Amino acid sequence: MTISSVAELSPRVTRERPVADVLGWARELFEPEARRWLEGLAPKSRLVAGYQLGWWDAAGTPTSAGGQALRPALALLCARAVGGSAQDAVPAAVGAEFVHAFSLMHDDAMDRDPMRRHRPAAWTVFGTAATLAAADELMSLAFEGFLRCSDNLDTACAAAAALGQAVARLARGQALDLAFEHATVTIEQCLSMEADKTASLLAAATRLGALYGGADGEAADRLAAFGEHLGRALVAQAAGRDWARQCADWHLRSALRQLRKQPVHADDHAARTASAELAALARFAVTRRT
Repeated sequence: MTISSVAELSPRVTRERPVADVLGWARELFEPEARRWLEGLAPKSRLVAGYQLGWWDAAGTPTSAGGQALRPALALLCARAVGGSAQDAVPAAVGAEFVHAFSLMHDDAMDRDPMRRHRPAAWTVFGTAATLAAADELMSLAFEGFLRCSDNLDTACAAAAALGQAVARLARGQALDLAFEHATVTIEQCLSMEADKTASLLAAATRLGALYGGADGEAADRLAAFGEHLGRALVAQAAGRDWARQCADWHLRSALRQLRKQPVHADDHAARTASAELAALARFAVTRRT
């Protein structure tokens, strides 16, 4: 899928990029800074964290087994969509990715899932204690990085508050996930639990990007709603049922509707392009689960 497929959102798109190129661009922007943030960790925690992030194998040999960088891409594009700079939003991208890694490490260890991204989960390689310790350090680095790398204290504090709320939802979702293993629950309860684990961080990533792009509260709320609906669409699509696909389609359309509400000056081609890229990225993320 290329950006032209959502040109109705942005009639004066200045360039087309396949979604794969957008994700690659995001990785090139955020990963060098993410690696710098990891340098302060103790050797063992750094090894475990880098393994989880897909940068190297269990022995520290470089690999390319990381995720698609969806959350960093959303954060960086949201900064541009509100008229800001993607470079300024790199701390937002790193923070979102670190907390995502933190959540996966806890999730795998608690659920005793043996595999993650087609290779052994970190806890099976390094042990549960070392994995959870490294995960917690990643989360701590996310909050520390906001304050250390931001020139605007108000932005850093707002970002920390938004990410803190997302972590609270993640924890609630994981607690419910464990509790549901021994209870009879409804489909609605399962979808709500999964939304806490998925949509919470996508909403945070889009809000963080907007904040670092200089957005006001209303614009940040719109982009956070975009991320929330996108996350809920991913959750519903993963259910694989006809009714769930209809739910996913509704949430995807709701996400795109939030983008259309975002005011962009006619001459701000970068912002218009970013909005189109966000729409294409959202559609790609949902349709690849079919």
